[in-house]
Amino acid sequence: MTQPSGRGSNEPLAPFHEVRVGRDHPEDIRGSFEENGYLLFKGALNPEIVLTARSDIAGVLQRQGVMQEDSAEPRATPGASAVEVDMGPLYRLKSPWELMASPELQEAVDIAFGEKVRVGRSIGFRYSMPIDAPYLTPPHQDHFYIRETDEFRMIWVPLMDMEIANGGLAIASGSHKHGLQEHVEFDGVYSYFFKGRTQKGVRTEDTHGVWTSSRFEVGDLLMFHCCAVHRSLPNVSGLVRLSLNTITYPARRPTMWQAERTGPELEVFRAEVERICKAQGIVGDRFEEIQIMAFKQGDDPSPELIAKLAAQLERRSPAAGLPTPEGAAG
Repeated sequence: MTQPSGRGSNEPLAPFHEVRVGRDHPEDIRGSFEENGYLLFKGALNPEIVLTARSDIAGVLQRQGVMQEDSAEPRATPGASAVEVDMGPLYRLKSPWELMASPELQEAVDIAFGEKVRVGRSIGFRYSMPIDAPYLTPPHQDHFYIRETDEFRMIWVPLMDMEIANGGLAIASGSHKHGLQEHVEFDGVYSYFFKGRTQKGVRTEDTHGVWTSSRFEVGDLLMFHCCAVHRSLPNVSGLVRLSLNTITYPARRPTMWQAERTGPELEVFRAEVERICKAQGIVGDRFEEIQIMAFKQGDDPSPELIAKLAAQLERRSPAAGLPTPEGAAG
């Protein structure tokens, strides 16, 4: 097992290269993405829509007791952990969906791709708590978990002005050029999205590129390549770091099953796959790999499907954590 790198908020980080809709030429914006593997659009979104989503999400977290109610800032309740949050009420809010469907966001992603883009329904609600090390997301690539295609990109929306001390997002600039890396289990690090799942990530020594991050402001939009290695920075403030993310991909492509499922839907799917796998004696890393394969397949979980995927897994390359050409879509 791999230990977290231990990097803190004082580590040297190169600043993100910034772009702006209406100021920078679309070809230059796309060239920046090809070079760096990310785009930080400054002031691309309507701040009023962003702040409405933040207010609604904060209200849910306050009612659940993980955020203080008597503060104008998203101040965390001392000792609260991200794993305590019930995500169900978050997915019933309207404002986050309205933000992701806003014309300003659509314009930015269309410019970035150079074509019409679909913004997926798989919104991720991110609420990083202070000093919550077991749920600090390690360096990883989204393509490791989402195998349907390598044409998708993640977008990440800060819902607050965010200093690096709030636990922002860092990206290894240029890492997308090196393809899919081996992912190994990080000791004592867990997902607060899929509760109980240990986190896998890319070893420090296997990460290419320069670690990059910057402060964020309400209205900013970050997009990054599916193979860009990225991670959370430790939140050493007293605030809850609030953000949203989702998948974007060319509208010309077939609908991505995983991109169009909400978090609760994915949780139910994963739980059913796990139940069937346990009945067939499939646990641990083999279950996690079959679950990723099942997400790519998108078929309803069944004993027959799991048996078929297990047989496919047995025929695949023994290289740990890496998909074979069968598993990595082009």
